Amino acid sequence: MNTFKRIAKNSLFQTIALVVRAVSAFFVSIILARVAGAELLGDYAAVITLLGLFAFISGYGLPELLTRELARKRDDREQVTHIVNVSLTIVVVFSLIAIILLGLTGKLVMHYPATLVWAVIMGGVALGLESIANVIAAAFRGAEEMERSSAVAIVMEVVLFLGIVLVSLLLHPSIIGLLAAYILSRMISLGVAIRLFWVRFGHLHPVINKKTLLVLLRQGFPFSINDVWSVVYTRVDVVMLSFFSGDIVVGIYEAATSLSIRVNIIAWTLNLALYPHMSRQYELNEQSVWKNTANSIKVLLLPGALITTLLWAFGREIILLLYGQSFLDAVRALQLFALLIPIRLAGNSFVTAMKASNRQTKRATAVVIAGIFNVVVNFFVIPRYAMMGAVYSTILTEFLLLGMSLWYLRDHIAEIINWRDYLAPALGSLAVVVLVLLMNLNFWLLGVLAVLLYGVIILVIEPSLLVQLRKSLAKSSE
Repeated sequence: MNTFKRIAKNSLFQTIALVVRAVSAFFVSIILARVAGAELLGDYAAVITLLGLFAFISGYGLPELLTRELARKRDDREQVTHIVNVSLTIVVVFSLIAIILLGLTGKLVMHYPATLVWAVIMGGVALGLESIANVIAAAFRGAEEMERSSAVAIVMEVVLFLGIVLVSLLLHPSIIGLLAAYILSRMISLGVAIRLFWVRFGHLHPVINKKTLLVLLRQGFPFSINDVWSVVYTRVDVVMLSFFSGDIVVGIYEAATSLSIRVNIIAWTLNLALYPHMSRQYELNEQSVWKNTANSIKVLLLPGALITTLLWAFGREIILLLYGQSFLDAVRALQLFALLIPIRLAGNSFVTAMKASNRQTKRATAVVIAGIFNVVVNFFVIPRYAMMGAVYSTILTEFLLLGMSLWYLRDHIAEIINWRDYLAPALGSLAVVVLVLLMNLNFWLLGVLAVLLYGVIILVIEPSLLVQLRKSLAKSSE
């Protein structure tokens, strides 16, 4: 299989896995909002966000580290098995620590009631199981066998979705029931991961090897820091809103963020498939890393600009359709978050380039600075402006992080960014805005016309854009 076909195949499986995850998370928020209201949705969002803040301990950044390192060692089956088994030792120990810390945080820091504290502890158990499964799945990502790693992720999300639907619609919805479904989904996906690994690489069992252990601890640290501070700068506002404003506000905020943040799956679909390839190519042909980065940004901004415009223009109608009248306070937040979508999509490509080119320490530095900035700003604006304070701090933080990413990649900006490539999506978005402002039509009809107009403008300005991108990507991957 040639390089382009392999990347295309891996992108397809990543697309399926990420779409399933996004659809699952999206409909979970809608189901909880419709069945139980903003408060339970807020409780669930707060607990899941808290788990994300502690994932850097349980996973220690090993899934991303192993994806890169095993991509370079994938032909040595014995070495792959050894590294994964030593990684299991780290993850098991660190997951136990994370569970204890989560319980203490819920009780002593957040002052949650007993039920919510137990939910946080249950979430810690699920987080540990998920971390182990992700470490195992990293072997498949490193080998560029995304169909196997995607299978683990798909099982995880499908079981979670079905479990939450069962709890929400057939039983009395409660936070304990939701977290029980969360644990079940992680247990089953872990079983799938173990089975697939046995077939492909061999048996799994925690191994203590001092030399390998120290190497993994040293190399994993920047990835771990990147993981926690990435969550801090994107989702710590949920925890702070829960503390200062209550979980009803969190539920409304979640309605806005769930619609905008889920768009990131477009970036992960492409960049997760490119990551192991770019990591391997960095040692063989560094220029291909920057070419692939440039091409990924081109591809991502085509749908990204359209989605931004549609969410900004039809934010009110979309919130009413999906969440109902009681969530209309989320409209303004959604419209502002929509403007961040192109920045986040391009930023995802910058992140992939930095990790593939051994710049993970610089990336970690950037997200630490962005995370600290976000926490400090939120501390001042959330008590005063509540949800909109969280929105303003997020916007400022995203621009700060973009600036730092550009600074760290400044020597290659000319290879990555060609402003002419962004002319078509920019003009297409402008035309859609004009259409919406001038025509007073039915929401559905106007939405269809907007999409068609955008597509026509893209084809008029760049009639051979998609063909050129495909050829360019194939050539840069040779």
